[in-house]
Amino acid sequence: LIESLAADENEHPKKEVDQRLAQIEEQLSKIRKIITPEVTATSIINQTVAASSGSTLFFQDGNAGVFENNSVESTKPSGDVSPIKIATPYNNDSVGIDQENDFVFFYLANNSLSRIGINSAEGEAEQTRDIIHYGERMYVLSGNQIYRHQRVEGGEYGPGVAWVQDDTDITLATSIAIDGTVWIAGNNSLRHFDGGQEIGAVTASIDPPLGLVKDIWTDTDVPIILMLDTEQSRVVIYNKETGDMVGQVLNSAFGTAFAIYADSQSKVVTVISPSTVYTFSISEVL
Repeated sequence: LIESLAADENEHPKKEVDQRLAQIEEQLSKIRKIITPEVTATSIINQTVAASSGSTLFFQDGNAGVFENNSVESTKPSGDVSPIKIATPYNNDSVGIDQENDFVFFYLANNSLSRIGINSAEGEAEQTRDIIHYGERMYVLSGNQIYRHQRVEGGEYGPGVAWVQDDTDITLATSIAIDGTVWIAGNNSLRHFDGGQEIGAVTASIDPPLGLVKDIWTDTDVPIILMLDTEQSRVVIYNKETGDMVGQVLNSAFGTAFAIYADSQSKVVTVISPSTVYTFSISEVL
C-alpha cells in the first residue's frame, strides 16, 4: 500500500499522499509496539570500551571508570592483571575475566584489580560468553554449560557445578539473566530455566523477527526483561509473566552495542557500545 501510494503521486496531491503515508506508518508503529523515547548519546573520547559491569566500564587499554551523569572519567587500576574482557557486578565491585583468561576482582573503592582463587572447569574461562553474580553465587555461561560457583571465605570461589541438568543445547547462547530463575538468550531465542531445567521459552510474535541477542537484563523486582537485539538494532521489551512483547526501541546505533542494563528505580536503560553510551527512559512500560 505504501509503495502504491508513492507510485500514484501523480494522481494525488503530494501533501495528501504524505499525510496518508504518515498515518499508515503511525498505525504500523502501534502494531509493532514501537516506542520512541529520547535517546541520549554520550561519546567515549579517546577510549574503547571492552567490557562493562553495570555502570563500571573497562577499556581496551586497561583503564576503568564509572559512567554517571552522562560522563565517564577513566584511570588505570592498580594490580598486575591484563585488561578485562568480560565482567559482572558484585555489590559495588566487579568480578571478571581478563585477556589472559584469569578470573579477577575489581575493587571500586580503591580502584584496584587482583586475581581470584577459583576452581574452574577446564576451558571455562576461555569459552566464557557471559557472567552474572546472583547473591553469593557466580554463574558462568561457558561452552554448552552454565557453571555455578559459590563465593567462599576470603573472596575466593569454589568449584564450578554444572547447572544445566538436562540435554538442552546452549552452545549458541550469548547471555544470561537471573531473577531467581534463569533466562538464556541467543540467536533468535529467549529461553527460561529453573533448577537447571528448561521450563519455557518466549514465543510471542515480533516484527521483524528476533535476531541476534547480544545481551539481556532483568531483576527480581521487575516484570519485564530487556533484550539487546543487535542484528535488528533495537531493544526489545518482554513481559516475563505473559511472554508478550510490550515495546521495542529502534536505533541504528544499537547495532554495535554489546551490553544493556537498567535502573528499576529511575526506569532508565543504558546501552553500551565500544565508543558510545546511550540512555533512555522506559517509564511508559515499567
